[in-house]
Amino acid sequence: MRSLIQKKLRLPLYGHESALFIALNALLTPKYWRTHNRASKHLDRGTQAGIRSAPTLGRKPQASALPLTLTDTPLTLRLNARWRSFTHDAEILCNHNLRYRFRHYTDAVNTPDYQELYDRACERKGGEAAVEAMLPKVASSKQLQTLGSDRYLAEFTRKVFQSGFVWRVVDKKWDHFEEEFWGFDIKRLLMMPDDMLERKASNPAIIRNYNKVKTILTNAAMIADTERREAQSFGAFIAGWPDDDVISLWLYLKKQGSRLGGNTGPYALRTLGVDTFLLTADVEGCLRNHGIIDSGITSQRALRATQTFFNGLRDQSGRNLSSLSRIVSFGYGQNRAGVTTS
Repeated sequence: MRSLIQKKLRLPLYGHESALFIALNALLTPKYWRTHNRASKHLDRGTQAGIRSAPTLGRKPQASALPLTLTDTPLTLRLNARWRSFTHDAEILCNHNLRYRFRHYTDAVNTPDYQELYDRACERKGGEAAVEAMLPKVASSKQLQTLGSDRYLAEFTRKVFQSGFVWRVVDKKWDHFEEEFWGFDIKRLLMMPDDMLERKASNPAIIRNYNKVKTILTNAAMIADTERREAQSFGAFIAGWPDDDVISLWLYLKKQGSRLGGNTGPYALRTLGVDTFLLTADVEGCLRNHGIIDSGITSQRALRATQTFFNGLRDQSGRNLSSLSRIVSFGYGQNRAGVTTS
């Protein structure tokens, strides 16, 4: 039983898996009840032996005359020792559960403010001038509106091919992509037959990954459908999206497009100049360290909590989301002076 409790102690306690639940679960194991049943049988045998051996003298034996009781048998003594050990372990479990809950409570209360994050970034990156020089540039609303739909499709495609691949190889071959797919002219691409797409995907001048090549047509159709439904250009659609809910734009690209989930869509938006934060490993480390998120990084709960956190930093500092994301990343992880992360 003790080894079972010790195994339980190595597991984190979440939600319904309280210390009491684990303690009762350990108590009701077959191993415990087999021990308990053996003790009961031993007691019965001891009681019967005591009755037979007690002096009768014409009267029934008194309880004090019984040589064996529940606390006298060697087996029940061991059982009592196991019970004391069990209750001690259950107390440890309760304390562990309380410490876990208190840690998450204090982390949530101690959410870092902007000045704390900025000071840490300056300390790690060599001063304010160094930090300011590495902050990303954000395009204006007018620039996003005037940017052609073909450029949005081109950047989506570039990030799809860079995902899980060597970026410099994609960049080296990118001129061939532009030539092979007619400068990502959406109307022309949507009229392309499937057999022509297969031939283009086998061209050694580009990266021959047919599954990724197919995303060009899917994302071209997504852009065309958005323009038709919204009665405006795709650039105007992107520029008009509220920046205090940028995660909904991420989800739109993921749902309506192809292979634009995870960080692929957000990275493409950042490159295009859209004001957005990024969920890099360093940013995620900061969020988890302060208890802002405690679930999967792409879950709805984590995304909403992250958006709320960055909206608060923007209200404190007046900076855009892209700069705040970069500042947060500078303060965590292995990056130091001269290293840019997000």
